[in-house]
Amino acid sequence: MTRVVTKLDELVSTIATGQTESGSAATEALLAKFRERYGQALRAVLFYGSCRRSQDHFSGLLDLYLIVDTYDNAYQNRWLAWGNRLLPPNVFYLECRVEQQTVRCKYAILTLKDFERGCSKWFHPYIWGRFSQPTVILQSSSERVRTALDQARATATIRLVDAVLPCLPATFTSQMLWSLGLDLSYASE
Repeated sequence: MTRVVTKLDELVSTIATGQTESGSAATEALLAKFRERYGQALRAVLFYGSCRRSQDHFSGLLDLYLIVDTYDNAYQNRWLAWGNRLLPPNVFYLECRVEQQTVRCKYAILTLKDFERGCSKWFHPYIWGRFSQPTVILQSSSERVRTALDQARATATIRLVDAVLPCLPATFTSQMLWSLGLDLSYASE
């Protein structure tokens, strides 16, 4: 048991140190909009996907997740809060102008508790499939939230590997594992 815990701690540490990126003008503008819109309910903003990998924040649609304290605090509209609780996440579109260019994003909203559940317990890979890939925490309200996100992302990685292992041949490479895992995850949507 100690060895497993040690390996999980190593994975959490790798995730925490390996996913750093400085904010761009595009992501800073979006963060300002999110802070204005969600105020004190906003706990963290996660950035993943193709625009993060390419670091071209203006030619595509940025993929972001907003982590909030509660759905009731995040929304003025109680129906949105109820819908987000019933069938998380809610997904929205936002764009804003930055330096004579338009930055566009789609963002989903989850509580930290639902994010942690989505990375570990949800049957569907909608969350754990996404967050087993490299992700940047653009903003976090506290070190406790950041640590919880890193631990959840480590759990998502383990969940993806566990799910894809039965689909692989007896001999495989890490590239085969990740390619198949992410292909199967996104194909399930």
